[in-house]
Amino acid sequence: MQVWVTVIFTVELVLLVLWSSEVLKLNTLHFDYPKQWAMFAVGTYEILGGDNAEVKITNTYNEQTTDLDLVKVSKNDTNSKLDGAAFQLYKKENGTYQKSGDPITIKNGETDIELIGLKPGEYYLEETKAPVGYMLLGKKIYFKQVDGNISLTDEQVTESVEKPEFWSLSTTNEKNVLTIQNQILYSLPSTGGNGIYWYMIGGMVLMSTAAWILYKNKCREVLGK
Repeated sequence: MQVWVTVIFTVELVLLVLWSSEVLKLNTLHFDYPKQWAMFAVGTYEILGGDNAEVKITNTYNEQTTDLDLVKVSKNDTNSKLDGAAFQLYKKENGTYQKSGDPITIKNGETDIELIGLKPGEYYLEETKAPVGYMLLGKKIYFKQVDGNISLTDEQVTESVEKPEFWSLSTTNEKNVLTIQNQILYSLPSTGGNGIYWYMIGGMVLMSTAAWILYKNKCREVLGK
């Protein structure tokens, strides 16, 4: 006796399976025992009735996501965390990088994780606002997520061999942390500070000396005539 079994996947894929006492054929797959089709029916299924059994299979695909914590520090002092930096995340879609979500502000708190639920794909981060008193990061940070793991890459999505100068990635206890450094801006003398007065006094002395020399030369020219 042979019974046709219709296996219906929720992904709208319908397979017709020949069930006999000796062999079950599914395209090029072969099964040695009757009813062994249950082994490939991964998921939940139920018999809907009739001699020609209809099996309904529901498969659930759980996409692996992961989180990425962003930490901002000073390049001059990596123990000094910086607040106020903002980044824009981009994800590659159909070969082109597109904005992904709103701009991200780094807070550096222990529980503040900036990127939550990153799906598999290729990404880059671009700094749009630097912390007060620091230079804006001039390069984009490329990385990818594969099977729940994050790795740094270059623009061609080749995993980084050389250590980047201004950022590093670490994973501890399944927590991914991207540490980004900023260079401090060179400070100039403040408007009301003592430094500016010395510059002013020096300039006035030089100007006065030049004026005196010019005056003396003019006087010699007049007396010579």
